[in-house]
This record gives sequence, C-alpha cells and structure tokens, in this order.
Amino acid sequence: MNKLQVWFTAGMITASVLFSAGCSTSGMQAGDSTYTDSPYLVVDDPVLADQVSIVKVGHDMVGDMMRAQASLKSNRDRSLQLQYRFSWYDANGMEIDTQGKAYRDIILEGKDAVSVTSMAPSPAAQEFKIRVRKVKAFKIDNIK
Repeated sequence: MNKLQVWFTAGMITASVLFSAGCSTSGMQAGDSTYTDSPYLVVDDPVLADQVSIVKVGHDMVGDMMRAQASLKSNRDRSLQLQYRFSWYDANGMEIDTQGKAYRDIILEGKDAVSVTSMAPSPAAQEFKIRVRKVKAFKIDNIK
C-alpha cells in the first residue's frame, strides 16, 4: 500500500469508530438534554446551565420510600429565579410518575445555595434527577 492508501484507510477507520461512538446511547436517559456535568442536574438551556449548579446531594429511606435532598447553588452575583422538579427512575432507568410532580418556584440569591427535598412517588424509585428551568415571564395584554 502506498502512503495515500494508508492515510485513507486510517481515516476511514477513525471515522467509523467516531460514528459508532456517536450513535451509542449508553448511560443516557431518552429525552434528556443537559448542559451540566452533574448526573443529578438536567438543564435544557446552556446559559442557565452556567448559572446554576448542584453542590451537595444526599438521600435516605423513610420506610420503604426514598427521600432525596440537593443544594442548588447560584453561580451569579445577582438573584436567579428558577423552577425545579424531581424526576424519579426505577432500577431499569425508566422514569416513574412522569405526570405527577409540577415544577416549583425558587429564588437563589447571588452566590447562595438552597436545599430542595422530595419524596419518591413509589418504593420502586432507585434514582433521581433535578430538572431546572428559567421562570418564563408572561405578558398580559389588554390590561389598563
């Protein structure tokens, strides 16, 4: 093989490895889009992902139900108005009670951390994540 063929073959092998690695979904929940490094925090907005983080996570058992607690921290100097909710997963990674919990409002003052807590919806819950989103400002028309 000449030098060009060797480079072409090496390039094709590299491309196929990268393509197959990019198609792998191992360790990811379907539908999750996150911009954080934390396995517990799901943020769909890259700007917000830079503004909030989790600094402490813990859980315990209350009877046969898991209770989770996490501290959300503002990385900004100003206050940050958010909504959060816990998502719970069974041993197979399937989300439990997808319609059960509404988002809750929270205000994180500049560089402050606030603890949030949730009880699992079922004894089958083995893992959890905290979903965080910005509070959407809404406009009411025709108010005089």
